[in-house]
Amino acid sequence: MSDEYMVSRCHCGACKLKLSNVTKKDVCFDCHCQSCRRMSCSTFVSYLSLTNDQVQVVNNDQEGEDAPLGQFRETCGYHGTQEVDRVFCGKCYSSLATRSTNASMDDGGASSEQRWFINMGTLEDDTIPADCSEMWKATRPSVCSDEPAPWYPAEARYDVDGGALDKSSAPTVLTGGCSCGKFRFKMTPSPGCSVLQCYCQMCRRFSGAPVLSWTYGALDEFEWICRDDGEEKKEEPVLFRSSPFAQRHMCPTCACNLTVVYDEEENVIWPAVGCFDDECFLQGKEEPTSTDDADTTTTKLNNNKGRLDAHLKDVSYVYCQTVPVWYRPPSDGLPMWDALPGGQDITKPSG
Repeated sequence: MSDEYMVSRCHCGACKLKLSNVTKKDVCFDCHCQSCRRMSCSTFVSYLSLTNDQVQVVNNDQEGEDAPLGQFRETCGYHGTQEVDRVFCGKCYSSLATRSTNASMDDGGASSEQRWFINMGTLEDDTIPADCSEMWKATRPSVCSDEPAPWYPAEARYDVDGGALDKSSAPTVLTGGCSCGKFRFKMTPSPGCSVLQCYCQMCRRFSGAPVLSWTYGALDEFEWICRDDGEEKKEEPVLFRSSPFAQRHMCPTCACNLTVVYDEEENVIWPAVGCFDDECFLQGKEEPTSTDDADTTTTKLNNNKGRLDAHLKDVSYVYCQTVPVWYRPPSDGLPMWDALPGGQDITKPSG
């Protein structure tokens, strides 16, 4: 462990953040706002809040050269109406941090009021002091908890009618896309679709979150569609080689990690659950309805066998041997695997 600084880094290693004078008193929190979920394509994002003076950006490939950082400007629920810069590696599109916009990224750190919100999924475990990791496990509050992911928290396998869960009744079409809206897709979920929550270091670096949420479908049931702004041309994201056996669809503008595709699975695609549109989950939600008694209301479940959140709460946690040292996994009784569950169709390692 370094005595001088903690380290955050991207997947390819070109960008490194040296974080100085970090103590257990520095604030960290989990943000559940929709824009953070979309940016990370995950369930939520954990942030470590630091001053501008505590963060040094280093080009790990070429000493003396500026790091190849990219940025995408949007809003975040935690910051209200103030715009923020999403900071990422311009080479591998790993999501590194959110930066408040009191000053430009080009100001060389001139503004002491400007703050960095480090994506904690990118932190190097062996640079984190033990007292920090233990404190952050115990005291990491949630913000924007009024807009959590519809599939969060995960629950034991269940049926909203009290019987066996009929996954063949899941909604027929899902839509999603990246933060900037340049790349959009639609897909039909596979029968029996479920979710893998992956704690591998690669997924954490790409998303910046402590865990990245995946589901799967047939490639011929997945289609890139026209973007939100009326542009008629269909575009596909960058297909980035993330490992010797897999590639990821990445948006080069906002750095969203939209899918992973494995070389040996020619007919399967794995979209990140966090990039689904929240509107997909409105099917089958409880809706207030009037009863014969005008003074009372009851709730009923509309189309409950089609509830997508029920299907995507069928969760397994994988690569649990690499859970970050500052994070305590949920104790929800769902399956947890050191790598991937054996004896199943899902046999691919992290890619």
